[in-house]
Amino acid sequence: MIINSLGNKRVIEYSKLNNKKYREKNKEYLIVGLNAIKEAKNIICEITTNTEYESKNNLMFVNEEVMVKIANQKPAPKNVAVVKIVENEFGDGSVIVLDQIQDPGNLGTIIRTAYAFGIDNIFIGNGTVDIYNPKVVSAMQGVQFHINFKFGDVIEYLENSELEIITTFLDEEGNDTFNKKFNLVLGNEGNGINREVKKLKHKNKKIEIKFESLNVAVASGIIIKDLTMGELW
Repeated sequence: MIINSLGNKRVIEYSKLNNKKYREKNKEYLIVGLNAIKEAKNIICEITTNTEYESKNNLMFVNEEVMVKIANQKPAPKNVAVVKIVENEFGDGSVIVLDQIQDPGNLGTIIRTAYAFGIDNIFIGNGTVDIYNPKVVSAMQGVQFHINFKFGDVIEYLENSELEIITTFLDEEGNDTFNKKFNLVLGNEGNGINREVKKLKHKNKKIEIKFESLNVAVASGIIIKDLTMGELW
């Protein structure tokens, strides 16, 4: 059976997941595209416009107009899934600590970059854009299913962490050696890292460039590669 009605109860409920308030209330979010769906865990429902599509998950067939409403995208994607939000404990390894990152594309790219270099623990500080924002989800491209996320106050987390704290202040001298396991703190696009973090840092990682600063996602790639693959310890 194909759902054609924009007033269908499930259509209305799933379309609300484009709003952060409803994502937080229902502990659910949307992912778009087969690549992300193949990586997904905790799928509640798959939604498709392809009547020949087969899935082991709860499947819902809709027309293109309904898919546009659910996904909030034009043209309508062919496949969308509703996924349960689950928080996992940190594994034994380094942590990327994100302090008020605002741009969804930057956030998704940083998370993908971290995972690419073997870091699967991400601390999302208060004031950072919602990681289940559709633009962030699109930029993550499914790697969120391999990441352990924690959320909260950056200062409180760092005060209670036993890992070396590495900052990225532009006005501080950079260090040359670092521990193999660390907290790497990346800050807001406009204001950088909270200055209170200076009191807690052990080391600073600085990229020597010819102008003031790099985009935080670009900088994260350079720094994470250096810390995980370079000879800096």
